[in-house]
Amino acid sequence: MRGPLRLVRDAVKDIDDEKSKLEAGVGRCNDTHFGLPSGKELPNYDDRSGYFTIKIHFGGKFVEECTEYVGGQVAYFDMCSVFKLNLNQIEAMLGQVGCSTQIMDIWLLSNELHMCHDTLIPVEIEKDLGIMIDMVECNYKFIRLYMTSNSPAFDDEAWV
Repeated sequence: MRGPLRLVRDAVKDIDDEKSKLEAGVGRCNDTHFGLPSGKELPNYDDRSGYFTIKIHFGGKFVEECTEYVGGQVAYFDMCSVFKLNLNQIEAMLGQVGCSTQIMDIWLLSNELHMCHDTLIPVEIEKDLGIMIDMVECNYKFIRLYMTSNSPAFDDEAWV
């Protein structure tokens, strides 16, 4: 089970301070229709609810040895349920924003504080969703997914 697509925005690179991000609409939504506290990126979920938000970055690419994802757009899905999470739900979300797992790979950021090739985990089968479920069960209510084209994966090839 998942909530509706909340919004899709163009990603903006090189905005460092939080006030500028809010003014540009990057990664934040002040739309109270979705029950979002002003200036927040996700609703206030009850700690025991099992609900969380998925933020999908798509149409961009990883650079600097996967320490940054540039370009593309961002979509948010609120009220996702940890109890009903499956790969079909993720694929349906991706379909809503025009992405397909046939031509794109899904990467889960497992550490919000540090993005690198070690903290990006491929999501390919149902079992891979276990990491997301573990994160939510540990009261982590914000999951970031990144989409890349099917080539190249994390191997010896040089990243931009």
